[in-house]
Amino acid sequence: MKTIKRILGSLTFSCMRITEMVESKEDTELSFTERIKYRTHLAFCKTCRSYEKQSALIDRALSRLMSSTPKNSEPMDDAAKKKILDKIKRNEN
Repeated sequence: MKTIKRILGSLTFSCMRITEMVESKEDTELSFTERIKYRTHLAFCKTCRSYEKQSALIDRALSRLMSSTPKNSEPMDDAAKKKILDKIKRNEN
């Protein structure tokens, strides 16, 4: 059993490393070897597969939330913008 763990350890990443990679996947490009180790780990680890799916779901939901505009919203006119800026300046002093 120890031999199998040692072999898998050299062929895959740890769960901690996988979670780091899931979170930074969009920021960095994985090398060929890293992609193989990543996929091998996910093939054996149900927990990390679930984590990856949940992370993707959260990312999609946040993207939709950030890109949507409130219904019935109107652009703010210059007078309203000036009023807000004046209040901010008063609070800075």
